[in-house]
Amino acid sequence: MTLSDFLLKSKTDYLNDVKNGSGREWTVVMGNEAGDLDSVASSIALSWVLSAVKKIPSIALLQISRNDLGLRPENVHALKLASLSTDQNEILCIDDLPSLTPFPSNRFALVDHNRLLSQFAENNSDVKVVAVLDHHEDEGLYKDTANPRMIVVPTGSASSVVTQYIRKEVLDGVERVSIPRELSDLLLTAILIDTNGLVPGGKGELLDHEAAAFLVPRSSILGSNSGLSNPGSTSGAISFLSTSSSETELHKLPSLRSLAEELSEKKNDISDLTSLDLLRRDYKQYAWTPSSSWASSSTQPIQVGLSTVPLDLRDWFLRDLTSTTSSDSEPVFWNSIDSFINQRGLDVLGILTTFRKHGKHRRQALFVINSTSEQEKISGLEKRIQEGLEGSEQLALKRKEISDMISKYLSKHLKKEKGKREEITKQIKDGEESVKHKIHLYKQGNAKATRKVVAPLLKQIVEGP
Repeated sequence: MTLSDFLLKSKTDYLNDVKNGSGREWTVVMGNEAGDLDSVASSIALSWVLSAVKKIPSIALLQISRNDLGLRPENVHALKLASLSTDQNEILCIDDLPSLTPFPSNRFALVDHNRLLSQFAENNSDVKVVAVLDHHEDEGLYKDTANPRMIVVPTGSASSVVTQYIRKEVLDGVERVSIPRELSDLLLTAILIDTNGLVPGGKGELLDHEAAAFLVPRSSILGSNSGLSNPGSTSGAISFLSTSSSETELHKLPSLRSLAEELSEKKNDISDLTSLDLLRRDYKQYAWTPSSSWASSSTQPIQVGLSTVPLDLRDWFLRDLTSTTSSDSEPVFWNSIDSFINQRGLDVLGILTTFRKHGKHRRQALFVINSTSEQEKISGLEKRIQEGLEGSEQLALKRKEISDMISKYLSKHLKKEKGKREEITKQIKDGEESVKHKIHLYKQGNAKATRKVVAPLLKQIVEGP
């Protein structure tokens, strides 16, 4: 059975059982709500091993709507490489399920995160998290119910953790089952994109290299340019990987290097995305209860959203400037921010940009505090967030003013167009002054600190003493 056939059959059978009231007989395998390639690949892989090896009815569920699948071209490309249909109809998305409360299943396996979101447990009796495979900070949950429970930090990709589990079950288990080549391809693409192609000095850890070394000879990635003496054969790949040092040499294989570059190019192709698309394409939301030491004991959990965007904020601002008219002189950027905050009910929105300039990796961080939220809560929240972020040695933030940042940028790129520079600068200032929220913009000194670093820091700031 191909991976496509497996997924389509699982989806059809699960939806039929949900319709017939038997959804609780299934284990739902979920990645996080950002829906990146790592979550997609690892959830599909774990659902396969639970179903094919453990004989447990399992279904991979993506926590994104079907319309959002196209926001990540790298996902679409990887799924195509894994021989799924062009519309990815085999995949179960969150909006493929009927709007039921409680959720129709009560057994969950978590990958690429380790806390079940509240909407899946709400009014849902006997909810049980039966597996956790992750690479994020361990929140210490489900130790009495989750088996396996593998949280490996640091690791570049959750798909590497899932691959390690598959290695154990497929190679060391009683039932020896061949992993589908398409699944090896899918896991490998996730690992490559999360580790910058496994290059030295990148995000790849030992487990990532070991996982890739396991997957390569079982994949269809190797072609005529693989760099192996017999690239099409499993034995040739295994021969290449037979020495202890070879696992960290995978990035030298031309076929893998080419694939990593291809995936990176797809990931960074955001030219057709609107500002709202950019905000929601790689987004996670958290609910943290503030400490009573600085907030009222009656304060509701604070809603914090973090969007990772592969675009320099300066380019984003300039791209979204609208022509000045009598009806609308605000940049689309700020309108989109306001709409996004209102749609999600956010108290805080953090935009974490990642891009390359002059051959170097750069990051910026823009935090928007919703000034229309409960004033007593927000007055303390803004100060705590500002002091907590600016005091973090791990992030090494440097405060910036938006208008100054744009003005310097324009001086370099529009040296001979003074009139245009002045017009754009005025639009930026007018837009900034019209914003109803509190804004804090930073240049991030530590470009290696991703959302996996920022989110725990913000949690500590909100919940701490």
